[in-house]
Amino acid sequence: MSVCREAREVVQLNYVRLNRPHHGPNLLENPARILYANPDIDTVVIDITAPQTEESGSDILDRSLFDLPNMEFMTEIYTRFVGLSRVKHLALAFNVTHDNGGALFIALQAACPELRTLTVFPNSQMHVAEEQQDRLWGEDELHFVEVDSNLTDYEFFRHDILPSRRYKQKSFRGLDILSQLEDVARQYHSVFPEHIRKYSLGIGQKWNPTARLCLLSHWNRDYNGFETIHLQGDEYWKGYPGEDGLLSDGFLESGAVCDCKGEVFSRYDGLKRLFDEEE
Repeated sequence: MSVCREAREVVQLNYVRLNRPHHGPNLLENPARILYANPDIDTVVIDITAPQTEESGSDILDRSLFDLPNMEFMTEIYTRFVGLSRVKHLALAFNVTHDNGGALFIALQAACPELRTLTVFPNSQMHVAEEQQDRLWGEDELHFVEVDSNLTDYEFFRHDILPSRRYKQKSFRGLDILSQLEDVARQYHSVFPEHIRKYSLGIGQKWNPTARLCLLSHWNRDYNGFETIHLQGDEYWKGYPGEDGLLSDGFLESGAVCDCKGEVFSRYDGLKRLFDEEE
């Protein structure tokens, strides 16, 4: 954008300028940041958990904007969505096993009238170590993996073939979280369209984005697959031997969940891999 006039014109053919405010309702103290994006293909990611403050301490992951009084909640949400009217693809991070997100829909329709897809994922995946965040959001490719019965079945298959009884017992932490997330994902598939119709603002336009619940994953070059990012409650203090030869914090993080094309592995893929290894 800053090289020359010709380069700026080329960028502006596909990218638009979005204003993103910092956390907090006071826009004078929290000036807007400039974000350039292609609204047709880019996904804007927003973490809508309660912002870290001097008073919040280490319980940041347990605090939720959904616990705020209605008007205070709406003010905070509108502040975070302001400037995103042209966004068509949005990903929101919050505690999806605790908050169903229903209170967001009215604010979303008003702030993002052109929204086509809504991706929801656990906020714990955004709260990784600072040095890991720089690595993940810098060079490595990120990918959203939809939580469904196929993903759950594949992870239970991985659990079944674990050679260690100790690992089998500890892996239930991640499997339990994944099962909860699958239940929430089914609610989004069935309830979200009905909720949209019920709480439509009636402004004479069709607003019916598709919603899905996902896990955030990143590319692991050591075994050419996407692996999940930290799930709160799945950690086992670097106890799982991962497919890349390193020790992983959680069972789900220790192996790939989808291939280089972003296709989620299935039980069939796992069985095929076992036969290939035996040969």
